[in-house]
Amino acid sequence: MLWPVRALRSSSALLYHRRLCACIPQQPFASAAQPELLAVQQPLLDTVHLALERHIDLEVGELMVVSVSGGADSVALLRLLLDLQPRWRLCLHVLHFNHALRPEAVAEESFVRCLAERHGLPFHVRRLSAGWADGGGGSIQTRSRKWRQAESAALLSRLRGVGSGGGGGGGGEAGGGALALAHHADDQLETVLMKALRGVHLSRIHGMRWRHDCFVRPLLGVRKAELTSYLRAAGQEWMEDASNKEAKYQRNRVRLQLLPLLGELAGGEASLHARLQARTPEPSTRPLHALCMPSACPLHALCTSPYAHLLYPHPHLHSHPRPRPHPRTHPRPAQAAQQQSAELRAWLESAAAAHLALEPR
Repeated sequence: MLWPVRALRSSSALLYHRRLCACIPQQPFASAAQPELLAVQQPLLDTVHLALERHIDLEVGELMVVSVSGGADSVALLRLLLDLQPRWRLCLHVLHFNHALRPEAVAEESFVRCLAERHGLPFHVRRLSAGWADGGGGSIQTRSRKWRQAESAALLSRLRGVGSGGGGGGGGEAGGGALALAHHADDQLETVLMKALRGVHLSRIHGMRWRHDCFVRPLLGVRKAELTSYLRAAGQEWMEDASNKEAKYQRNRVRLQLLPLLGELAGGEASLHARLQARTPEPSTRPLHALCMPSACPLHALCTSPYAHLLYPHPHLHSHPRPRPHPRTHPRPAQAAQQQSAELRAWLESAAAAHLALEPR
């Protein structure tokens, strides 16, 4: 791990560093003697740090509950957030869900508990009773996802009320709180393909949000192979879910059968992911969102340029006051961009509604 000199000067960072070195025998901190770890660790830290800062708009010292199943993705997410502690001072908590569906569920819960205790993090577990899968009310995946979301939101709400300072050397100044999920770039590609297979309208074919309500996904810009390479270089073990290798569920079939074929046709998986990142819009609950983004040059100029009447000389559109662009020196650029996008959407929709109402039929 690369520890900034400024961070190591503080007593709390030094104490945290000594505690981790004493607890973990495999010495997971990158150094000159571990060039292979340093080579894979630093790009991941930069990517996740950028995601927290720009896409998720996280506050320093914020409360964060990390959902850890014991698999490679969630274990890597937890390790990366621990590596970023000197920068972010997050109040980290570990949350594990035991679905009681497989014989390995008990071992996975024990593994995650030990991992949290090894790093001095508060551990929370939620369990389902045996035989719950036999009930009705939808598929197992849908019901378990709703259960996880409800339990996660309830735990986060309780921790907010308590104002608990998390472990891991985090500061006691917990913010609004977030629940971190380990979805990565490969999951994003699967999501887009599954929506296309279901026949979703083209305007709704997009990936998962970086942040949606209290749920955040810091790994959407990271590939699965990068995460496993990082864990191997750090000597960190994880639990393998054997059901992920079975072509039983639709997502598994997309991952195991469809994606390799598409990667071959696209000239490699890297090329396939690059095309997805270049052409998949940021998700929104309103279809006009993509038209109001700065990348849509004519509409963005229409909303911000003093010569907008030359681009679209319609009186009803320009009778509505246009929102002013936020200054580039805004202290929270991600929040400012989101607010401006909402203002542009509202302006465009109100003007379009007036335009359609006055058009002759």
